[in-house]
Amino acid sequence: MLVLLALSLGLNFFFIGYAAHGLRQAAAARGLIPEIAGAYSPEVREGFRTVMRDNRARTFEALRELRAARSDLAATEKAEPFDEAAVTKAIAAVRVAVKGDR
Repeated sequence: MLVLLALSLGLNFFFIGYAAHGLRQAAAARGLIPEIAGAYSPEVREGFRTVMRDNRARTFEALRELRAARSDLAATEKAEPFDEAAVTKAIAAVRVAVKGDR
């Protein structure tokens, strides 16, 4: 019984340490965003926001197409029986969606 208690306590301390480490990394990543954005002048940041705002509909449509192509690829890979030609075609569709070629 004491061995199980010691094992349980050890695992609890391990998981608490692991969670604390993950939280520390997330906080560090949040600090990088303003640092990266601060590397550019206000004019460049405003220009980027303008381009993103002007192309919002096209950007969202491209993301939807990419998500759909990746979903199709995942379904094709899991299909039984496995069809290599269909997977190759689905991979090509994902590449086209990534590049934005139409």
